[in-house]
Amino acid sequence: MHKPDAPLTEAEFERLEAFLESCGPEAMNLEMLDGFFAALICGPEPVPPSEYLPEVWGEPAFRDLDEAAAMTDLVMRHWNTIAAALLRTLAHDDIYEAYVYEDEQGQMLGNDWAHGFMHGVQMRADSWQPLLQDTEEDEEDPYGDLLFPMLWLVHEHDDDPELRPPPLAPDKRDDILASMIGNLTLIYRRFAAERQQAAKAPDPVRRASPKVGRNAPCPCGSGRKFKHCCGRGNEPVH
Repeated sequence: MHKPDAPLTEAEFERLEAFLESCGPEAMNLEMLDGFFAALICGPEPVPPSEYLPEVWGEPAFRDLDEAAAMTDLVMRHWNTIAAALLRTLAHDDIYEAYVYEDEQGQMLGNDWAHGFMHGVQMRADSWQPLLQDTEEDEEDPYGDLLFPMLWLVHEHDDDPELRPPPLAPDKRDDILASMIGNLTLIYRRFAAERQQAAKAPDPVRRASPKVGRNAPCPCGSGRKFKHCCGRGNEPVH
C-alpha cells in the first residue's frame, strides 16, 4: 500500500492513462489532469473531490468497486504530489515540474495542460476575478499577466483567427512553457492568504455565482462561448 503522498510510478501513470482513455472523449488525459489539478490547488477557493472528479473522467464505467477505489487513489495521490510541490514554493524558490507530453519530435506542446488549467479556473471563476480582470484590462503589457501563457496556449489553435496568437517558433514555445510553469508558483503565492482564510472557515466555502455553462461567455474574457474557448479542453492537440 502506497502512502497517500507517494508520487505515482511510471507503471501507475500508464495504468491511469489507460483507464482515462477507456472513459471516452469526455475524460481528461494525464496532461490535462495535471493542469486541472494545478489550478484547483493554486486557486483561492477549495473545490471538493465530489465536484471535480466527474470533470476528470466523466461518467466512467468502473468494472467494480476495487477499480473505482484504485483509480481514485491514483488521482488523489497525484493531487497530493502537486500540492506538496507547490506548498514548498512558499518557503523556497522552487517550481512544480508540470506533466507535459512531448510530440514525435520531442517538443513539449503544453496545450492540453493549459486547457486543463483554465478548466480548473472556470470551476471557481468568480474567485479568480483578480487575475481574469488583469487579463482583460492589461492590453499594453500582456506578458505581465500571470494567466497570459495559459491563455496563449489555449487559443493557439483557435478557430477564430482574431483570437489565435501568432505562430510560435520552437524556442519561443519553450519561453511560453517556462513562463507558464514559473507563473504557477506566483499564482500559488498570490492566493495563499485566501486559501488560508478558506481553510479556517467553519462552513464549506460555496460558489458565489453559478458554474459557467457551456453556452455562456467564457470567463477568460475572449467574448466567445465557453464551449468554444477554454471549455474545449477535451479536444485533441493539433
